[in-house]
Amino acid sequence: MIENEVIEQIKTSVPITDYLFTKGITPVNSTGRQYLYHSPITNERSPSFFVEPTANVFNDFSSGEKGDIIRLVRLLDKVDFPTAIRTLQRLERFESVPFSLSGSKSYVLKPDAQRLEVVAVKPLQHRALVQYVEKRRIPFDYAYTYVREIHYQNAQNRAFFGIGFQTDKGSWAVRSEGFKTWIGAGDITTISVPGATDYNVFEGFFDFLSALVYFGVYKMRNNAIILNSTSHLNRALETLKAANKVYTFLDNDDTGRAAVKRLRSEGCAVVDRAGLYGSHNDFNAFLCSL
Repeated sequence: MIENEVIEQIKTSVPITDYLFTKGITPVNSTGRQYLYHSPITNERSPSFFVEPTANVFNDFSSGEKGDIIRLVRLLDKVDFPTAIRTLQRLERFESVPFSLSGSKSYVLKPDAQRLEVVAVKPLQHRALVQYVEKRRIPFDYAYTYVREIHYQNAQNRAFFGIGFQTDKGSWAVRSEGFKTWIGAGDITTISVPGATDYNVFEGFFDFLSALVYFGVYKMRNNAIILNSTSHLNRALETLKAANKVYTFLDNDDTGRAAVKRLRSEGCAVVDRAGLYGSHNDFNAFLCSL
C-alpha cells in the first residue's frame, strides 16, 4: 500500500506541464495564472484544457475531467493508481523543462547543451504528433512517407519524442507543437529525382510537405533541397549553382528575401515562387488558410 505522504508529495513534485511535455504536448496560450492547451483527452479544435501550475491541477472543459496529476496520468496512460504513481516517481528525478508561449515562436532546446541522444526511430504513429501534422493541414499519408517519430533523451535520461526529418548528414530536425530542436549537427536535406536538372528549395520540411499537398503529388518532378534553416544556405550553394533552374519557396520575410538575393548573386537561375502564397509568411501558413 502506498503511503499518504508519498501520494501527497507526488501531487506537487512533478508539474503537470512537465508531464504533458514528455508527451509532446505544449501550451498554446496563457490566461492569468493558468496555461491553456488543446485537450489531450478529446479531439477538440478550440483549446479548453487549463493547467493551474501553482496548485498543479487541471480542468478539461471539453471532457468534464479535472483533478491532480495522478488523475491525469491515469486518464492519458490508461493505467491504475499504483502504475500512475510509479510513472510519476520516475519523472520526479528530472528537472523542469521551460517552454515559450510567445505566439508562433517556439522554445528551442540547444543540442550542444543537452547532449540529446536518439533512443528509437519509428513510423509516425503517436496521437499527439499525428494531430499536430494534421493541424498543420498535412494529411497523415504525406507525413508518414517523409517524417519519422523520434524518441530521444537528454543527459539526465529524460525522455522526449517529436517529429523527425532526417538531413543529408543523418542528423534530425525535430519538431512538436511549440517546440523544436536538433539531434546532431544541423544540415540540409536533399531529395533527388533521377534525370532532373531543376531544384525546388524550401526553408523547412513543413513547407516542403505543404507544397506536395498543394500540388496534389507525393513526389516532385524536380529535385528538392530543404534547408532546415536559411543559415544552411551555404551548404546548398554548389549544387544550386550547377542547377538548370532554382525554384525558391522561401519565407515572405527579410530572411527569405535575403536568401533569394544571395542565390542570384551567386549566379543561380532563380525563379522566386514566394508570390504564390501572397501575404502569408510561408507555404504552410498559406496551406492552412485555404
